[in-house]
Amino acid sequence: MSGGHRRFRRLAAADDGAVLVEYAFVLPVLLMLVFGLMQLGGMAWTQAGLDFAVQEAARCAVVRPDVCRDDPGIKAYAASQAAGLSVPAGAFSVTRPACGVQVSASLKYAFIVSPFGSAPATLTAAVCAS
Repeated sequence: MSGGHRRFRRLAAADDGAVLVEYAFVLPVLLMLVFGLMQLGGMAWTQAGLDFAVQEAARCAVVRPDVCRDDPGIKAYAASQAAGLSVPAGAFSVTRPACGVQVSASLKYAFIVSPFGSAPATLTAAVCAS
């Protein structure tokens, strides 16, 4: 066998940097998956907090008029009920349609990592209680 052929076989059998190259391909995909799941979890947590806040505020407006007397009071109560979130009272609105007292919320959810420059998602929740 010639020296060049032997050298080619040895080079083809070498796998010294294979793990590093595989990591370079797999790691970005894995990190995007992990961070994406974390962001979806945060968004679901925020949506659940908004849902709970509007439910409690609508219930308070109907059942406890001494605590939730007027629209600003209902909004402040809703903001205080957003579990683990800092939602301003201005994110909530109160109307009185035929169904009773409706409390709504609209909040922009900004993604921590936005891979494609996507705009913030708007989360909404609404409950009507009578």
